[in-house]
Amino acid sequence: DVGRRTGRRLRIGMETNISVFSKLRVLLGELLYFSRPVLMAEVECRWIPQQVPWETLMLCLAMDLVSLRSLGHASSVANTTTKTELRRRKLRLLLYLLRAPLWERATRPSVERLVSFLERIPFFGKLASNYIMEYLMFWKLYGAEEG
Repeated sequence: DVGRRTGRRLRIGMETNISVFSKLRVLLGELLYFSRPVLMAEVECRWIPQQVPWETLMLCLAMDLVSLRSLGHASSVANTTTKTELRRRKLRLLLYLLRAPLWERATRPSVERLVSFLERIPFFGKLASNYIMEYLMFWKLYGAEEG
């Protein structure tokens, strides 16, 4: 069947169910994406004197990954703004490297080794090492925790 006004083909039968299923996946993806910062804030509030547990960080990462996976199927028919947003969310996964406890145990020691190596290079090394540390600290303080 074809619509009179638009001339588009109407979906009937199984195709409608697939559309509803896709909408539910998008809803699940968005709910996970928006509830992850709330979970992280709640855990940080309870664990202020101590370090945030690894389990919480892994749960938050899993929530983001499932969210992206759910939304990824819808991106094939999405507009450019939606595709740009999904790309931005994928890049934000790198910010997990700056969150505690991953920062203290893995990222910072690796960056410090890189910086100490760079500082041995004449002229360029000190400038590059300062730039790298300042850049990472900026993102750690202002980007990694914003959500």
